[in-house]
Amino acid sequence: YSMEEITNMIYFISQDQRSATYSLELLNEAIVRRFQYGSESSPYKYKDFDLSGLDDILVIGRGESAKNKSDEINSLIAKENLTVFECNYISEIVGEKNYCFSIKYNSFLESLDELLNNKKEGVIGFPGVGQDIVEKVNAKKPIYLPYKISNNKLVCSLESGISIPYDVVSMYTISTAVALGAKKIYVAGFDGYKNNQDWLSQRMEAEMEEFFNLLKQNYPEVEIISITPTTYNIKKCSLYYLLNNL
Repeated sequence: YSMEEITNMIYFISQDQRSATYSLELLNEAIVRRFQYGSESSPYKYKDFDLSGLDDILVIGRGESAKNKSDEINSLIAKENLTVFECNYISEIVGEKNYCFSIKYNSFLESLDELLNNKKEGVIGFPGVGQDIVEKVNAKKPIYLPYKISNNKLVCSLESGISIPYDVVSMYTISTAVALGAKKIYVAGFDGYKNNQDWLSQRMEAEMEEFFNLLKQNYPEVEIISITPTTYNIKKCSLYYLLNNL
């Protein structure tokens, strides 16, 4: 998080009168509302996210497998004219319909120039953008899709909103695809952390597994298929099979 985000989280918590003790619920609210104070609101809100005829989506994560197989992934994107959802800007991935998702202000700002130069469209979850972004973006308006953090809860709806169990960009991205009506979601670069033994990696692995389990329970009609190696308990399919058989 940027210093502004952290400052605004602390400010929000200090203004709340419910309790002086630590509260996970309160912290989650602060994370989502981190730009309520101190930021100029953007005039670019609630742009229609029109993906008519949406069927399959390819979600690209930050794992090394996506970079290692970027040539093959780009061939698949071109062959099938896939709509691509990137978890933050990923320079190796190209396509005609690329959307870059960001839940952190600094991540979005750092990649903004490259995003615009490569004609990729930004999708932001934080409420509002500063004037520095507005001046750069000009006519290319970011798509604003807010979300909430809800413990052990997953809601994927453009009407009632998106609620995810953790503040993780890949969860936000996949949930948006589900909210837009995607029934089959290919993922690449979702390598997982099971092979790393440190505490943080193990926790991130567990959080994503929880998310995928909630997705299976709440949206059983949605199919998640990894086309690169993954340690997550999701379906897998060979990238080369898709290239030769779709």
